[in-house]
Amino acid sequence: MSRPPLTICWYISDYGFGHASRSIAMIRAITSAMGVRVLVRTGGPASFVRESLPGIAVHVGSNDIGVVLKDRVPEVDRPRTEQALNTWIGGWERYLTDERRFCEEHGVDLIVSDIAPQPFLVAESLGIPGIGVSNFTWHSIFASLFPGHPALDQIQEAYAAADLGLVLPFDDGMEVFSKRRRIGLIAREITESRSVLRRQYGLDEDRIVVYLGPGMDCPDLSPLVIQHLSDAGVTCVVSTAVETRVRNLIRIPAGETESQNYIGMSDLVVAKGGYSTVSEAVRARVPLVLFQRNGFYEDHLFIDTVVAGGIGKEISGDEYRDGAWIADLDRLGDYRDHFDTLGQPYTTDGIAALLSSIVEVIS
Repeated sequence: MSRPPLTICWYISDYGFGHASRSIAMIRAITSAMGVRVLVRTGGPASFVRESLPGIAVHVGSNDIGVVLKDRVPEVDRPRTEQALNTWIGGWERYLTDERRFCEEHGVDLIVSDIAPQPFLVAESLGIPGIGVSNFTWHSIFASLFPGHPALDQIQEAYAAADLGLVLPFDDGMEVFSKRRRIGLIAREITESRSVLRRQYGLDEDRIVVYLGPGMDCPDLSPLVIQHLSDAGVTCVVSTAVETRVRNLIRIPAGETESQNYIGMSDLVVAKGGYSTVSEAVRARVPLVLFQRNGFYEDHLFIDTVVAGGIGKEISGDEYRDGAWIADLDRLGDYRDHFDTLGQPYTTDGIAALLSSIVEVIS
């Protein structure tokens, strides 16, 4: 009788789509290379994950919380975030009970989490390995917002229960993991080339295209900037949520799962700091202009690396809105040249290290 395939339960953070985007890249690679069975547990991005991974079972369930933004402003709402944190911690034990049952019923052999902490306690209680993959942890986020909060020790202990923490680039060290291993960049592969996508939209290779990524929670940031770009003869790529009528505008179609292709067709990415957008731009060698959000601990992880590496610059939220950075379009060549000297781990594909780490922990 043949042995059943290894079953991995993959927990994806409910916060935003960045964790989901890189998890999609990892799951695609793992299922192709190893022939394993993967179950996904996630809440907010469940539909996106299901559409991106046909054939993979996606079980909807809430895993964690992130920060709560002020209404349509890229700034952390601390009181509401703390309230959400307290509610999340209040359901901690129920979550552990439910997930132990889920993993037992589905014959899970390995848990991977990006980057909810409780699944590592589930793995520990079931006597199976647990691997974390991320560039930061929720312990770091909440410690920066609420120093001394009683939940911090509980969150730290959960991360410490993991067998291994795989540390992606743009990281904060992730020292809450007892055992850590640094790996290279992980990002979704381009599935439609720059030249093909540009031809689809009637753009020649010389046309300057700028990808704007202020975040789904803050669509009001973009319209004035889009008008500035249109007036300058620049084509702008925006999400389908942006509502404005100007010339030279490309909206990513509703339901499109492969937004990395639109980053790859661009000459510049102007966005908030976020792993999926930044890593996909670096993979495609597209320069970056990033703005810092008030209260977002992780933003500096991306901005510091981009500025130090010479592949882009930092701007303020006001500079983003007024379009003053458009003058930097003349510097695109200088930014591009610095990708050659960016070095590891930003130029190394982390998939091979991910695969070998999985083999190691299950052996």
